[in-house]
Amino acid sequence: EINLTGAALLGLSRERLIDRPLVLFVQEPYRRVFLNHVMRCRKAVSPVSTELVLRAGDRRLIPVEIRTNPLRIDSGGQPQHLAIIIDLSDRQRLGQERERLREITRSEQLLRTVLETLPVAVRVVGEAGESLLFNEACREIWGIGSGAPLPALEQQKGWDVRTHREMTPSAWPVSQVLAGNEGI
Repeated sequence: EINLTGAALLGLSRERLIDRPLVLFVQEPYRRVFLNHVMRCRKAVSPVSTELVLRAGDRRLIPVEIRTNPLRIDSGGQPQHLAIIIDLSDRQRLGQERERLREITRSEQLLRTVLETLPVAVRVVGEAGESLLFNEACREIWGIGSGAPLPALEQQKGWDVRTHREMTPSAWPVSQVLAGNEGI
């Protein structure tokens, strides 16, 4: 038997699932794992837990944990079990998101290390022109004390190295890129 929650997980009506073996919904590479779970349940006196993947009626793959508890032996000598199917999709998504954030943190740390070792000024700006990262050489060039933020682009002065003329902030390469003129 299956309850309404289990039927909803598989994307089929309860009536369509009654008397159908669960193994029909187990994704092919996991069928041996499932059958091993069933064999362990027959001998178990305590709960048995297994992770595998089910294929729903709409062909979605659903990572699940099956926890089976032995209940009793019925009048015909057959053991009875109560199985709980736990959808692990959200847990897996959270794990993937955590791993993605770890990768971003590692990449950011690597970028900071590279920035600090460069002898030239480097400034990383966001889409609105705000300073996201900059190195010590950048602080020295702009005369900014340690711990102080860099002023906004429009508050800074710069000179063209070829003409030695002062440039307006809107003419700076970073401003041109932010304005969508990436072919500078």
